[in-house]
Amino acid sequence: MSFALRHKRSLSLWPVGLLLLAALGSGLLVGRLGPRVAQAQSGLHLSNYRMLMGQGDAKAASAVVVPAATTDKSPPSAAGHRPPADPHSVVGSATISAQAIDLILAQYGSPAAGQGATFAALGAQYGIDPAFALAFYVQESRCGTRGVARFTHGIGNIRWTVGFASYEGYRAYPDYAAGIRDWFQLIRTLYVDDWGLQTVAAIVPRYAPAGDNNDPVAYTATVEALVATWRARPPTQIR
Repeated sequence: MSFALRHKRSLSLWPVGLLLLAALGSGLLVGRLGPRVAQAQSGLHLSNYRMLMGQGDAKAASAVVVPAATTDKSPPSAAGHRPPADPHSVVGSATISAQAIDLILAQYGSPAAGQGATFAALGAQYGIDPAFALAFYVQESRCGTRGVARFTHGIGNIRWTVGFASYEGYRAYPDYAAGIRDWFQLIRTLYVDDWGLQTVAAIVPRYAPAGDNNDPVAYTATVEALVATWRARPPTQIR
């Protein structure tokens, strides 16, 4: 057999040899890496997919995988109202119902019991969440059961000014509806609109300054805690 013929025949065996090596190689790879691949796929989470993708692909994947209902992570409160972006801002719609307000007033034994609808209506009129009005009422007089609020029909112990009746230096009103209205009007027109103060922490140092023997830090914490509690679990019955 000539050298030329042997060379030609050996060349004709190259494709077969390559195929055989490829098959053996793939078998080895599957045998060594197969379990790892299966394990990685079974434990791969969406966040890992996003790490492996580009930004555009990640957005597309999250748009498909995440239901629209779960994209808003601030759930409605138990009262059926959605809390504002800033939970400590007094400006906003009601986050507790008129019925819940009535129950809270009754729990405190308040002489203003039954005024839940008044709180709710005036809150809507002035754009102030009535939960804050109620929390101020609790802080100032435990809902009218202590101090001068027992006699003034007021919810905020507002200092007397010209144009109002006076009781020991505080504004007095003919009924609770008038007293509740005056608090909402004061907070809206003076604190929010004129002074630009919207959060409890911004309002309290002027509303109840340390110079009048108040503790603004503790006052603020109490109001914020009360509102947060009522929003999360409004009362459903009188205890």
